[in-house]
Order: sequence, then structure tokens, then C-alpha cells
Amino acid sequence: MFLANLLMATNKDTISFGEALKSPLIIVAMICGAFGIACVMLAKKVAVAVTKNPDVKPNDKTYVGMRIAGLVLIMIAFVLLFVWGALGVTQA
Repeated sequence: MFLANLLMATNKDTISFGEALKSPLIIVAMICGAFGIACVMLAKKVAVAVTKNPDVKPNDKTYVGMRIAGLVLIMIAFVLLFVWGALGVTQA
């Protein structure tokens, strides 16, 4: 029954890409994801700037903290996307 309903979806059961991007949850998820990716990618440069040592070890507190913060932000973005998907497209 679910497959039949999925194949015979009407216009009110779907949402366009532009409408999806206007959803507040999607906007917040994209911002969290962007900041998370930036934190992960810039973690080593920030650790070098903070410690003033060009040789940063993998167990440096600043380096590990930035990577963890970035990964947490990426995880929050995924959770927000899952919540938006669980609400259904008509609720957006």
C-alpha cells in the first residue's frame, strides 16, 4: 500500500527544491554543516596559531577540540535533516 501511495503521489504530497531550502530547519542544518566542515578543515591551522608552534601533535588539546566541535556540528546538521524528513514534506 505504501509503495502504491508513493508511486501515485499528488502535487500536495511533494515539495520543490526551492520550497525545501526555505525551511528553517534546512537553513540551520546547512549553516551547522558549513561551520562544522570549516572547523574540521581549519583545526590544524587554528592549533598552530594558538600554540605558536608549527609542529602540532595529533593529541594537542586545541587541535582535538576543534575537530570534535566540527564533528559535533556536522552531526547536529544530520540530525536536523533527519528531523525535517521525519516531519514529512507537507509539514515544511
